Amino acid sequence: MKSDASFDLDDLSSIPDYPPRGADPEARPEPPEPPSDRGPTRSEIMRRRRIAMLVGGAWLVVLLLLLGVRRDFELSLEVLAHALLPALLGAAALYAALAPGSVGLGPNARTTVALAVGGPVAFVVCALAFPAIDGGHPPKAAFFCGDWGLLLGAVPLAALVWAQQRTCAAAAPWRSALIGIAMGLVGTATLGMHCANGDGWHVALGHGWPVVVFGIIGFGFVGRFTRVR
Repeated sequence: MKSDASFDLDDLSSIPDYPPRGADPEARPEPPEPPSDRGPTRSEIMRRRRIAMLVGGAWLVVLLLLLGVRRDFELSLEVLAHALLPALLGAAALYAALAPGSVGLGPNARTTVALAVGGPVAFVVCALAFPAIDGGHPPKAAFFCGDWGLLLGAVPLAALVWAQQRTCAAAAPWRSALIGIAMGLVGTATLGMHCANGDGWHVALGHGWPVVVFGIIGFGFVGRFTRVR
């Protein structure tokens, strides 16, 4: 007969428990799901967008006041083509880029490409419809004017990048390019409210090249932030 010293109550935990009746002995518990990184909620996205719109709009107004409104600012064909048209094109591009689409994945490829390419082309065509009524300026003046266009659109674009983090489940580069083009057109529209140069080539090149730059930035860089990981 064994002595009581050979029986250890603490060793009872080493005895395995039998699985319940009907359970698969080979089955193992599923590992816990990793934390979700799907992106912000719809209400959070809308809150961020409102903040981004306020920040971007305030930036444009402040810079326009610092630069000054063009001396011939009135309801004319020239002002409509150089200021109002890019504003409308930018608004249409931004609306399409932020829209959920029919299945919640954003605009289709045809709409995205049409606005991304057609918006800047329409602006250039309308700008070139006006001759050099004031004698024009040297080409370097056009590129200097475009620097202000970059500055005008940079802050609104940065604000929207913050607002749109992890919101593009599909075609993130193209939707981000459309956001960049939209902000470039909005900056160009604001620049058109300041620059009174009516030369078509000046407006097409000097006011237009920032739009292309913002589109490239949107496609190659902004998409890294807007993509749902």
